[in-house]
Amino acid sequence: MSEVTDQQMAAAALVDLYRECEIPAVRIRPETWGACLADLDLAPGILGVLTDESVTTPSLDMRFPKDRLVSRRAIQRVADETDPANPDNLLRSFLLIQAWGAGTSGNRALRYTRDALADRERLLASLKLTTQTLRGADGMDSLAEAFMQWRCSGVRRSLRYQAYVEVLHSWASSAGVEADRLEWVLFRHNGGTLPDVSTAV
Repeated sequence: MSEVTDQQMAAAALVDLYRECEIPAVRIRPETWGACLADLDLAPGILGVLTDESVTTPSLDMRFPKDRLVSRRAIQRVADETDPANPDNLLRSFLLIQAWGAGTSGNRALRYTRDALADRERLLASLKLTTQTLRGADGMDSLAEAFMQWRCSGVRRSLRYQAYVEVLHSWASSAGVEADRLEWVLFRHNGGTLPDVSTAV
């Protein structure tokens, strides 16, 4: 049995282990993002996505009443509805994803996102091109193409991220789940002991 097959079996076992668990929403801080990006002259609807009642919900933690919650489902819906020909749509989706990825501990994400938005022409060109490429995707070749198309200040290409996404999608396919579900399961398991998938010979 190959190493990859063993890993795929372990991934499937992990998915089963967490089958009853819901992916929690992420807490974000619109006020912090607003202060960081205040002088960039963004259209109101771009920053407004972080407090849009149709996208985010109030924080359940009363210690942080100005925070908001955003779910993966909301992220996916906004991304699916984004018109690549509409610059504000693209920037709105980009900001939401960056805020979601940063959560409440994203000092570097704030700085990198600000740098990207300050280089708006190049950011928009990259967002439009990669969105069109991935929406017409017919496999991992499109992912590699989009990876090479990305050019932007602040938010740059990760040298190993393409390989990570490819492996994640391969394992998810073998486990019969969406890749984002498997990614959350791996994050939730956080390096814990893998289920025993050995078989007697």
